[in-house]
Amino acid sequence: MVVCGMNARKADKGDKIITLRDSTLREGLETPQIRLSELNKIEIFKLLSDLGVSEFEVIGPSYSQKRTSFLSSLNHAKAVKKSGIIPLVNSNIASRLKRFIEFGISHVDLLLHVSEVRLQALFSANSSSKTDVVIEHFQKGISEARKASYKSIGIGLGDVFRADIKLVSSLVEYLTEFQPERFILYDTVGVALPLQVLNLVEVLSQITSVPLFCHFHNDMGMATANTIIALEKGVAGCDVTIGGLGDRSGNASLEEVALIAEHRLGLRTGIKLSQLTGISKTIRKILNLLDERRLPIVGDFAFLHSTPSHFKTILSGQYDAYEPYPPELVGQARCFQISDTSEFTLASKEWCRQRGIYNPRIELLAKRDRGQIVTEKELMELLNGA
Repeated sequence: MVVCGMNARKADKGDKIITLRDSTLREGLETPQIRLSELNKIEIFKLLSDLGVSEFEVIGPSYSQKRTSFLSSLNHAKAVKKSGIIPLVNSNIASRLKRFIEFGISHVDLLLHVSEVRLQALFSANSSSKTDVVIEHFQKGISEARKASYKSIGIGLGDVFRADIKLVSSLVEYLTEFQPERFILYDTVGVALPLQVLNLVEVLSQITSVPLFCHFHNDMGMATANTIIALEKGVAGCDVTIGGLGDRSGNASLEEVALIAEHRLGLRTGIKLSQLTGISKTIRKILNLLDERRLPIVGDFAFLHSTPSHFKTILSGQYDAYEPYPPELVGQARCFQISDTSEFTLASKEWCRQRGIYNPRIELLAKRDRGQIVTEKELMELLNGA
């Protein structure tokens, strides 16, 4: 059910709790030109923990020994869940699992790409049954994880939105018998469309009672939209990164998904929305991503009113006419760009008139300060002649 209208926050979701697994310290570190010190990584981990993130993905398929120091430093963080990915092809599974345990990784995802294009590359085209080969790899991975005393195991279906849905259905039906904690649907190259996501989640939900998770890339600008449609359809959780960071064009944005899930879908994420803007900006500063003013929700322009025809409505206090939610909800503040247009001066004069204020200098103020960006409080002071 797609929720519409300003009262969508009251949608019949029963305040369902979902998991936003943060992958900033895994996927996010794959962002081109991002380089962080060990101390930077620890600082980001603490900031995200303060924000309310309860699960972190910290080890990916391309794990290297260079991350040993950082991962060891997280051993003390017992209050949050830490997860890692183990690829099931060309990987020493037992050795990786041993290292995961040393780093305090409590959840492991076993990943195998299941699209035709990837299966052709991974396995011989003469394989009698690719389904059997894939199942064999997952069985081996699950067996090794159980030997290593892992109880929390995820089945990662890579490139699943380019896969044969019959193959995927067969895999999920069979692997459900192994009682994994979750199935993760990976849109590895960001090609999924919302209706395709809706259909796959619907089909798999009828096959298995194991919770579904999703992981979307943003190659076609659809990561957040696809994540939201998956959440609407009932997935239990999704992977996100701060600011949508990640390899190539990035992943679903933590800020966007958290706000939409809470405010529009009535889902509970555990994220402290009032701290979104402050913590997001702090992390982006650490990452040296300074010019991101146009980001939704946390960007400097998210609540900046600069369209002359909007001024009368906004200055009259009808904020929801041009704001989807109060800026305070995400730690933002309403701002204005002063304009020397007739709409701005007329709206300003009306605001003053309603308050019994006589300010003959409004036209002069508008011309003198045009283009300046001021907070709502600062604009009120200017109009009040302060």
